[in-house]
Amino acid sequence: MKLLIALIVWLSMLVGLLWYSGSGQLSHFSPDSKPINLLKINQKLASIKPTGENLLIHIFESKCRCNLVAEPHIQSVKKLAKTHDFKNLQVNISEQPSWRAIIPSTPAVIAIKDNRIVYVGPYSTGFSCLPGDGLIEPFIIKPSLYPVVKSDGFGCYCNNNI
Repeated sequence: MKLLIALIVWLSMLVGLLWYSGSGQLSHFSPDSKPINLLKINQKLASIKPTGENLLIHIFESKCRCNLVAEPHIQSVKKLAKTHDFKNLQVNISEQPSWRAIIPSTPAVIAIKDNRIVYVGPYSTGFSCLPGDGLIEPFIIKPSLYPVVKSDGFGCYCNNNI
């Protein structure tokens, strides 16, 4: 039975990888290499950020197929965030297009701890986005003293062409 489950999981991953690689979504997180502007992010967050709460803001595009590829990883990140006293908040840039000018691609995540940004960027890079194998997890477990802004990286991203 375990062998059958492992085979199904492996086949699902293979099909997902084939779909993923042919999806036309493999790109750089910031295709024009433009840095992410923390001042603009802080201005945008001022309208949604409850004071004193640690937040993990998940930014996605409802039409982006990369969300499906990354979904298991995103769910594991949300679970980890809850265990470390972060509140999960979702921002759909299809419904809030002003985020397109601030975040170069989706899916993306912003971590806020003690009223300061500790991470902005993609969940992970590379050809797969597997639970426990990402960029954001260390900043949930032990946030840095300074904001980390990750605008480089290559993987399954939907660029926010503005």
